[in-house]
Amino acid sequence: MEEWRELARTVPGTLLRVAEGTIGLLGTLDSAHQALATLIRLALNLLRGDAAAVAINRDDVRDQPDARATLDDARRALVRLRELHDTASQVFLLCGTRLATEANPDALWKTWARHHGETSRHGSRALESLRSAASHVRASKDALLMVRSLPRQSPDWVAWVSAALNLLRRAVWAATKARLAARRMRDAVAVELEDASRIVNR
Repeated sequence: MEEWRELARTVPGTLLRVAEGTIGLLGTLDSAHQALATLIRLALNLLRGDAAAVAINRDDVRDQPDARATLDDARRALVRLRELHDTASQVFLLCGTRLATEANPDALWKTWARHHGETSRHGSRALESLRSAASHVRASKDALLMVRSLPRQSPDWVAWVSAALNLLRRAVWAATKARLAARRMRDAVAVELEDASRIVNR
C-alpha cells in the first residue's frame, strides 16, 4: 500500500512540470504573434504599393519571420505537455484504485477528475487552434509566392495578396484562440495540482 502512495506522490511534481511548461508555451505563442504581425505588415504594404514590399521575391518570403516554424514549435511543446499530463493522470487513477479504502475519497477524487477533464479539454482546443493557425500560415506563404509570377497591381496580383492577408488574419485569430486555451489549460492544471496534492497528503 505504501508503494502506491509513494507513486501517487510523484504526480503533483509531474503536474507542476506541466504547469511550468505552459508558461514557456505561452512565450512561444507570443513570438508567433509577433512573426504573424510582421507578415501582415508585409501584405498590407504590398497592397498599398510600398516600393520596398513590391520588390518581393522567393527569398524575401522565405526570410520573413517564420511564424509557421514558431507555431510548429508551440504545437510540439503542447503535445509533450499533454502526453506528460495524460501519463500523470493514468498513474494517479491507478494509484487511486489501490488507495480507494481511504475514508471519504469520493469528493476529492471527483473534484480532481473534473479539473483533470478541464485541463485535457483546454489542451485539446489549443492543439486544434495551433494546427489551424499553421495551416493558414502555410497557405498565406504560398499565396505570397504566387504574387511573384503576376504583373504588379493586376487584378490577380491584388487578389492573391488579399488572399494572403486574409489567411494571415485567420492565422492570428487561430493563434489567439490557442493562446487563450493554453492559458486556461495552465490555470486548470494549477487547480488540478492542488487537488492531487490534497489527495496524496491527507
